[in-house]
Amino acid sequence: SWCELQGRVAHQIMSARQSGVKISKTLSTVDDMPASYQPAGTEMIMAAYKETQWHSESARADAAQRFSEKFEVGCIRSMIHNEKVRALKAQNSES
Repeated sequence: SWCELQGRVAHQIMSARQSGVKISKTLSTVDDMPASYQPAGTEMIMAAYKETQWHSESARADAAQRFSEKFEVGCIRSMIHNEKVRALKAQNSES
């Protein structure tokens, strides 16, 4: 699903950040994304690089997992909200 994809991309971005990849290199990957995804990709990268870079492998793995879950859950919440809004609009248009 779209939300799973966001979670996987978030995991890859945070893994790169935790491995010490420079932000400029990570940002250059946005150019490979479809144009409609580029703003979200840039936002995700900027958010990752605001986070602490950990030294231990276990802390790095935890950071990537938490970051991934944050974006996947946020996506799911957004989809649920949008569905509720669509249902309300449909209900109001029937009245």
